[in-house]
Amino acid sequence: MADIPAFPPSRHPPFRRSPDHAEIARAVLVVLESQPVVWSDGAFWQHNRATDRWRPVHRSYLARLIMSFSGAPIVGSNCTVMVNYGTVTGVLRLLADLVDDPGFFADPTNRREDADGSP
Repeated sequence: MADIPAFPPSRHPPFRRSPDHAEIARAVLVVLESQPVVWSDGAFWQHNRATDRWRPVHRSYLARLIMSFSGAPIVGSNCTVMVNYGTVTGVLRLLADLVDDPGFFADPTNRREDADGSP
């Protein structure tokens, strides 16, 4: 899972106002842009370019990425983004909705890695 960076708040772009869950979810997708994530079969999956297969992404890893937005600046104020448990769970739910693809693995070209990470 080392492919998903966990940036310190200073590395995240500033928000124009206090962000809602949807804005944080979209910001997380920008961070993940280089290796897109899908939600299928009840889990998050990320493409592994080395094996050309999809591997599971642990929700706890995404939660840490979401938490890294805590302290990000808000333009024009002395305030920063505050992330709590409710924010993390709400953003995770929205992320699942944003990248939901129920039939993703029905396409034979979208192959999963085995549980041990081997192709």
